[in-house]
Amino acid sequence: MQSQDKQDTFLALRGGLQGRMSLSFDLLENTLEVLQNRTTDEPGSQSLQEMGELLDAARQELQDLRRLSRHTVHAACLGLTEPELYPMELAGTLREMCDFCSRDLQELGSGIEIKLTCEPGVQILPTMGDARLVARITGNLLSNAIEAGAKQIRLHLFADKLVYSDDGCGMPQDAAELLNNGVSAARLEQCGATGLWEIRRCAEAMGWRIHASAGQDTRLECILPPCTVEIGSLMLESDALYAGRSRELLHGELVHGLRAVQ
Repeated sequence: MQSQDKQDTFLALRGGLQGRMSLSFDLLENTLEVLQNRTTDEPGSQSLQEMGELLDAARQELQDLRRLSRHTVHAACLGLTEPELYPMELAGTLREMCDFCSRDLQELGSGIEIKLTCEPGVQILPTMGDARLVARITGNLLSNAIEAGAKQIRLHLFADKLVYSDDGCGMPQDAAELLNNGVSAARLEQCGATGLWEIRRCAEAMGWRIHASAGQDTRLECILPPCTVEIGSLMLESDALYAGRSRELLHGELVHGLRAVQ
C-alpha cells in the first residue's frame, strides 16, 4: 500500500509540475513570438529595434527557465520512485555520447574537445543503469564545464569506476559538498544549482557513489555497481540513446553552456 501511495505521489507531482510549467512556458513563448513579429513591421524604427533586442534576451532567459524547471522536476521526482535499472554496456554508451557531443560542438562553432579513454581491457563495461540517467549526468557535467571555461573535457573508464575531469576554473568546495554529501550551502541555493542536484540524484538512482574533489582541477569519480546478469544476455540498442528527448537534452546542455560564456 505504501509503495502504491508513493507511486501515486510521484505521478501527481510529475504531472502537476511538468504540465503546469509547460503551459506557462508555452504561453510566454507564444507571446514573445507575436511581439517579435511585430518588430518587423517598421524595420527602420529605432524603438522597434531596441524592442527586438530585448525580446531576444527574454527568449534566452525563457530557455534557461525551461532548463531549470526540467532539472528541478526530474531531481525531485527521482526520490519518489524506484528507477527500473537494466543491464547496459557503459563504455559503448559513453563512446557514442562523446562522439555525438563532439560533432554537435563542431557544428556550433566550438573548439572544445571531449574525449573518452578506457583502461586496457575495459573496451566493454557491463553495469546496471539507465542510459537516460547517464545522459542527464553527462549533459550537466558538460554544460557546467563549458560555462567554467573548459577547453578539454576527459572521461576515463576503469573496471569499476568512471573518472571525469576538465580544465575549467575548478570546483568550489560547496559544490563538491553537495555532490558528495547532499549538503547545500546558501550560495548554491541562491544560484539554483539544479544541475548539481540532478547529477547527484541520477547517480544515487543507479547506485553510483560519487566523490568530487574541490579545487582548481575539476575531478569527479563515480564508483559503479557491478552488472548482475551475464554479459551474453545484454541487448543493446545504441542508437536509441540519442533519439528524441535524450538528443535534445544533450544538445540543450551544450547550447546553454556556450551561451553562458559568450
